[in-house]
Amino acid sequence: MAYRKQGGILTVQGLDVSKPAEYLSPENTPNCQNIRVYRNVLKKREGTSVLGDALGEYVMGGRYLIRAGVGYNVSVGPSKVQLYNTGTLVWDAITGTALTATNGDPVDFAMPLLSGQRILCITNGIDAIRKYTGTGNTAALGGTPPTCKYMTEYKDYTVLGYVTSGGSTYLTRVQWCDTSNPYRDWE
Repeated sequence: MAYRKQGGILTVQGLDVSKPAEYLSPENTPNCQNIRVYRNVLKKREGTSVLGDALGEYVMGGRYLIRAGVGYNVSVGPSKVQLYNTGTLVWDAITGTALTATNGDPVDFAMPLLSGQRILCITNGIDAIRKYTGTGNTAALGGTPPTCKYMTEYKDYTVLGYVTSGGSTYLTRVQWCDTSNPYRDWE
């Protein structure tokens, strides 16, 4: 919270909170980490740092799943899904059946609840939706969900967009599962 003092602004721990982020200058953000100010807009810091040994292919997407208090760092490429092993500092393959995507196919994720626990659902628009529960390999989600390009979780539902069903692609179709059950009754 900012306070006015004799016409100036009193900052909170070095951060000017008296105006929206797009009006901040680098001088107003001295304690921020992993961001930069570009044209007065806060941006995520570019660059990479090596995490484990080489993955062996492009990373099309990644997500961090927390299940029962344990974190899982998952990377998805065109042909495989990998899990970062913090004990050995390498990426372990957890694909199960190989994926058939290319470097141009986007990957999307959702983390719906199943039996009170989060699962990681993965789609690339080509293969059947995959799930990862924190143990073993990824597997097909199950039930009869169509393939899709986009997915998200919303309350008790897994919502799919840009759906391919019965050999036809529906760019504007949105489908969702039965309440709290990502395996059944895709509407």
